Amino acid sequence: GMDEVLIDFSDAVAIVAEAAADLTPEKIQLDVEDGVVVYQVELLDTAGQDARFYVNATNGAIHDQNDNDEDTAPNDAFGAAIDIAVASTGSIALEAEAENQGGTLHIEVLLFNEATGLLTELDVAVSSGEILSSLTYEPGPSQAERIAEILALLPDATVTFSEAIAIASKAFPGSQTHEIELKVEDIGLIYEVELIMEFMEIEVHVSAVGGAAETASSHMPLVGDFNLDGTVSVNDVIELIGMWSSTNPLYDLDLHGEVEVSDLLMLLEGFEG
Repeated sequence: GMDEVLIDFSDAVAIVAEAAADLTPEKIQLDVEDGVVVYQVELLDTAGQDARFYVNATNGAIHDQNDNDEDTAPNDAFGAAIDIAVASTGSIALEAEAENQGGTLHIEVLLFNEATGLLTELDVAVSSGEILSSLTYEPGPSQAERIAEILALLPDATVTFSEAIAIASKAFPGSQTHEIELKVEDIGLIYEVELIMEFMEIEVHVSAVGGAAETASSHMPLVGDFNLDGTVSVNDVIELIGMWSSTNPLYDLDLHGEVEVSDLLMLLEGFEG
């Protein structure tokens, strides 16, 4: 829990900078890995390749994650789990991520129900297709805005989640899927597919209209930048306060189960005004 956090964001960056002086820190976020609170620090080398380190938030211990511990699922099974989630809820899939908890590989699928206006996170077991857990909550303002943008373009989409995974992985035989997200970019509606192959992360953008694919570099959003404008500002503070006591995981920065004062304090750590 957050009471275990004894070092702050700047300490974590300094620890990584000392260990990897030749790399440039790019992004940092507080996360929980295998029950341990850690800072996940993403850096870039001179060639623009990502490197990732985890810093233990209690004792500052560091370990290099470039041997990659992102959970993945076989591409077909990943797509099938999304199909199960959609069929069981009658909702629109927005994103999905492979997770392995307690030895059970599952796909966490985020869905939007147009009738109720609510989001649901559904965990679907990869091996059995069984639904393991479900959490439903209201979208925050920035989420609602992004969902509206997606819905406006969705009628033109010709490519499904499963097809997008198949298109992305075709160019990288032997890869498995870690994550896929439906999002609006300058070029229109795309699937952002993250593949893992031989300890390498590959991000592929697949057009939802027509299926054209291109590889892309990955950028993790800042902690608390809910509207994705590149800074943590007063608008993000107002948005978090508006979601007070909700169970929406986007705003539950310390992963305690609901939005409360500790989340606001985490947000203020990265505040730029």
